[in-house]
Amino acid sequence: QGVSSNALTLAMLHEAAEAVLGEPINFTTEQFVHALDAEAFIHARGGLGGVAPTATGALLNQLQAGLRGDQEWLAATQTRLHQANILRSEAIRLLQRSALSP
Repeated sequence: QGVSSNALTLAMLHEAAEAVLGEPINFTTEQFVHALDAEAFIHARGGLGGVAPTATGALLNQLQAGLRGDQEWLAATQTRLHQANILRSEAIRLLQRSALSP
């Protein structure tokens, strides 16, 4: 019917269920209110990838740990590359000196 969730009523739900399912559904006012509660929706989704604060917090912690590992690897690799560049430059200098020596 194109109405927002805050304009829905239990009667509308029962009417839609009859139209779609061809039979009534046993849905209480309490269940209906709970189903439309955004905060309850969020907290009910606490599994991996869910939107509950505990789920998103766990995912963020996991991603931050992975990022820290990547940053450590990058720093170590950059250090090794810098050291290799120093050694290469020294080797070139020694080769050039030996090529110029009689």
